Amino acid sequence: MENIVNQNAKLKVYTSNDKFINCTPEMIHNILLLYTKNLEAIVRTERLVTVQLANYSSIKLNDLNVMIYESLEKLRYHDVAENYYRLNL
Repeated sequence: MENIVNQNAKLKVYTSNDKFINCTPEMIHNILLLYTKNLEAIVRTERLVTVQLANYSSIKLNDLNVMIYESLEKLRYHDVAENYYRLNL
């Protein structure tokens, strides 16, 4: 898990205006916290997204949003996924 965290610390997320922000697992945790207070949903989704991001050095913000949404759906947090989709995609 430490390798994933170290690699994700270098993950660049490109915004629509071609600027980037460095993404960390804590940022994903905080994003999910905006949509649910269910700690189990947050941790499970955060882990699934973090594992998927281990293969990336950069990603578009929209692609990251889709990944988070699809992860929520896969884990059957449909209400949270629907709310996330409505506000981010």
